[in-house]
Amino acid sequence: MDRVREWVATQGRLRSRRTVLKGVLSGVTATSLPRTVTQTGESDLEPTLGERLPLNFSLPDNPTVGTSSTIGVTVSVPDLGLIRDPEERLTVRLLIDDTQVAERQQPVRQGDESEFSFEHTFETTGTKTITTETTVEFPIGTLKNSISQPIDIVAPSISVSGAAFPLPEALEDDIDQYRSDHDLLPEFVFVLANGEQQSLVFTDTDPIISSVAVDGRRLGDSISFGELDLGVLVAESATFDTAATQTTVDDITNNPAQFAFDTIEVSTSHTRTGLRTRFADDGISYPTTTGVAGIDTAPSTLFGQTGERLRTIVEDPSNGSLESFISTHDESPLVTLSPENGFWYGTTPTLTGLVVPAGAAAREFLSRVDQEAVSLPEPDAPILYVSDVDHDPIEVADVPSLIQQSSELAGDIVRLDAAVFQTTISVQETMEATTACGDDRVQIKEACVDVVNDAVLHGGVAWSGPPQDQGEMIPLLGVSTKDQLDPLQDHPGKYEIIGEVVSTARIDDALPDSEVLVVYAIERTGNLDYETLETTIKTRIEDTVEAFVSEFERQASVSGDNFDPDVDLTPVVGDNLPQDLTGDGLYRDIRGDGKFDIFDIQTLYANLDTPAIQNQSELFNFAGNDPNEVDIFDVQALYSDLSSGSDVSHE
Repeated sequence: MDRVREWVATQGRLRSRRTVLKGVLSGVTATSLPRTVTQTGESDLEPTLGERLPLNFSLPDNPTVGTSSTIGVTVSVPDLGLIRDPEERLTVRLLIDDTQVAERQQPVRQGDESEFSFEHTFETTGTKTITTETTVEFPIGTLKNSISQPIDIVAPSISVSGAAFPLPEALEDDIDQYRSDHDLLPEFVFVLANGEQQSLVFTDTDPIISSVAVDGRRLGDSISFGELDLGVLVAESATFDTAATQTTVDDITNNPAQFAFDTIEVSTSHTRTGLRTRFADDGISYPTTTGVAGIDTAPSTLFGQTGERLRTIVEDPSNGSLESFISTHDESPLVTLSPENGFWYGTTPTLTGLVVPAGAAAREFLSRVDQEAVSLPEPDAPILYVSDVDHDPIEVADVPSLIQQSSELAGDIVRLDAAVFQTTISVQETMEATTACGDDRVQIKEACVDVVNDAVLHGGVAWSGPPQDQGEMIPLLGVSTKDQLDPLQDHPGKYEIIGEVVSTARIDDALPDSEVLVVYAIERTGNLDYETLETTIKTRIEDTVEAFVSEFERQASVSGDNFDPDVDLTPVVGDNLPQDLTGDGLYRDIRGDGKFDIFDIQTLYANLDTPAIQNQSELFNFAGNDPNEVDIFDVQALYSDLSSGSDVSHE
């Protein structure tokens, strides 16, 4: 009976609640209430409300990356006319690109208007979708609503000035990737560095190495350059100040702060050298051309025994050899730097560049650019970052005119257009090709090491009309920081040449006695149909080039005097090439391990009939019999050489 009375009482309360609700909602229409969303509870107990909760929100004007932005939300809870009006929970959520970033809750009653303020810092630029979602629960149902609106996030405005440097080759791939991740970046990019920071600047203005003032917006991310993080700017305007202050080396070294990040012009003696550093782990090649201004170094010092000295420097540039090329004096000269391919020279040009003072953050950038392992000047000394070199050359009509006036022009800088056949010799690749350590290592003393530095020797001839004899051609010589992945490459073509007329006797006693044009700048201007020249003319050209190339290649090779550029070697076993350890043309080091021992004899015998031996028979003609065949008598003769030890280098 108690249960029956409890059930009757319950039904009475439910009927009373339904009656009240019907009365409350009798005047409520779809237009007088916001549209509802969901109803809760059982369908026979819960009526349907409208679909939306009145909501609006305000967005910031011109929001920027890295700064806090305020997003305001206003929610109006309708008066539902309910007799009972308890506090209910209102929930407001903020979403950025469909990801919730914040949520607020507070109690509300019918007819309340609530305001919320959200603070959010955007980390990247671009168009973002801002969404607010609101929900409030009543006993008879749940009201909710959402609003979305796009907003453009831009970088903050910034004005910055400093020095504009060209983009290093090592960053080009990173810039391409950055462009693919960011839409509508301007066409050009340069490095802006000053006393405090370094940044990459994207601009619509073709950059010039000079002082620069940039107005633009800073993006929220950065690009790594070694241990440096370069911030990113998008320039709305970039003003390059190309007006150069004429000064002297003494003024710059004595008053560096006066010229900090200024574009200067100075006419002075200038000697420069350079290497290219190529790291296998990242595949990036860093050219660095360094020099000294204010100290005169003659070409005889700069280019004497060029190949041999370059080989030593490429092995280990930190041993001071490279610096000895450009500075053999006690003075403290003005050090110059450029991360671009450049030719070695010793002359008196007019230099244009930027003065980078001591202590400036830009020095960190320059130290990363300089990969040739040669020390930059002391931290309290300035650096001249060279943007242009003007040799003020004498115009020469053609090669015959140059040859005819060679005695008068000796020591002068000239400019001419000519047909050229030149061969370039990579010192690094030549060393690797003549080593006993495989294709990509060099044997130094008894160790196989990685050599990452390179310099390229240029040897060739220039002429105007098809040369009929030697007197119508002038030899070319140069050293540059070009990138080359083969020991030798031929480059026939038409070129504009700037260089100095020098006697070969001042350069290298091993070269033929003549005047030579030492190349300080060379630019290809057209193609040369070299193969259409008469055979006799090509022979004259190639014989002249060969005189240079053979000597330079011999000097640059690991084997030095024992290197024969005409021998095309093949390993007999493993990856190491056989070696001529004595210079007599016989390759007793069959295994290519840098020593002659019993294992070489065993290797020759075991591989006697293989192509690696028989196709190189002239190298293994130890018995002095038929040079076209290696036989058991050559094995016996090699054993006799080892046993006697006469005139044979072995362990």
